[in-house]
Amino acid sequence: MKAVILAAGRGSRLGELTKERPKGLVKLLGLTLLERAILSAKEGGVEDFVIVIGYKGEKIREEIGDGKRYSARIRYVENEEWEKGNGLSLLKARDHLSSESRFIIMMCDHVFDPSAIKKLVNFKEEYPFVLLVDRDLSRDTGEATRVKLSNNLVIDIGKGLKEYQALDCGLMLSTPEIFRAIEESLKVGDDSLSGGIRVLSKKGGVRALEIDGFWMDIDTPENLSEAERTLLNSLTKPEDGIISRSINRRISTRISALILKKWGRVNPNLISAFSFLIAISSSILFAIGSLALGGILAQTSSIIDGCDGEVARLGFRRSKFGAWLDSLLDRIADFSMIFGLSWGYWELAHDQVVWPLCFLSLMGTFLISYTGSKYELDFGELAVFSRVDATRDVRIFLLMIGAILGRPIETLLLLAVITNSMVIRRILITWKRWRESP
Repeated sequence: MKAVILAAGRGSRLGELTKERPKGLVKLLGLTLLERAILSAKEGGVEDFVIVIGYKGEKIREEIGDGKRYSARIRYVENEEWEKGNGLSLLKARDHLSSESRFIIMMCDHVFDPSAIKKLVNFKEEYPFVLLVDRDLSRDTGEATRVKLSNNLVIDIGKGLKEYQALDCGLMLSTPEIFRAIEESLKVGDDSLSGGIRVLSKKGGVRALEIDGFWMDIDTPENLSEAERTLLNSLTKPEDGIISRSINRRISTRISALILKKWGRVNPNLISAFSFLIAISSSILFAIGSLALGGILAQTSSIIDGCDGEVARLGFRRSKFGAWLDSLLDRIADFSMIFGLSWGYWELAHDQVVWPLCFLSLMGTFLISYTGSKYELDFGELAVFSRVDATRDVRIFLLMIGAILGRPIETLLLLAVITNSMVIRRILITWKRWRESP
């Protein structure tokens, strides 16, 4: 399926940000708005794009190119009348889209979750036009395009509507009928895309589809800042442990934002390797008896360990190999830190009780990881066993506290008890789930 991205306008409300560049090249967490639109759509299943350019369009051609960098195909259409309504921009792309049975329409200044594109691509009902809408009217700041609905059909659209039930999200699934509708709208002096949609809506041809996930229209510098905050806050995952939720993410997201702004296309695997090296340094410090510094480095590695996934998600650099490598390095780091702490205590006290505790701590640590992965593999869903679990962030935080307090043997005992208790609990939960399965 093809997508057309309307990127001809200047975006004057962004002030100095668009003085020397078009709106689509304004950056958000290391990527331009156009890049975010392309990569979000690509993740949603679109690989063929037509971009309508106007204001300083040559800069978009230079920056974005032919799409090979994004493993996509990109063609450009020039709209010399870019100061007029966006309906004219869509008409300029007619020759590239009129042979398509359906295509996606996007705005370059809208940021959204890729699930929105997937929802449009997978929509099977036959309508000339499908408009993604948000029924949360609290998002209307006065500049949103308002949508009046009746039984999931759009009956009117426009910024000045007094009575409305939804907001236009700037994502649409269309047939070539929209071009004739825009031409009809032009005859009455309305050159906006909303005018064309309004023409189709009067014929009952516009279906409203509620959006899933995050979206935002970037009109002002304040919108840009809000979008950054929202994207960073979205990085929290259901499987995050209590330490990650309350401490680690608050720090790692700030680091990730800095990395993306300074080195937008950094490979997340390099961050994984850096976190791993910090963890190995921690284990060496444990082994030579420098417990406090080793504990601080252990917690630092845990925080940095969150950055690789955050950068991968926000920068559209996720890969199966990256996830596999991160998991592998985490397991090696876990072993090294626990063994290093045990060896450091053995060198200090020569107390043989440390080795059974080391073994039990390692066993519990690895079984925590295994039971979670096996659950996801067997049941095809995320394994969230408890809001308070012996997750990696919790285990490393306990290592840090125990090391700083100079209590390695008590720390190993606590790790052994907590991890293996949680493993037993997970076994019981999984056993119950298997019994309930058909």
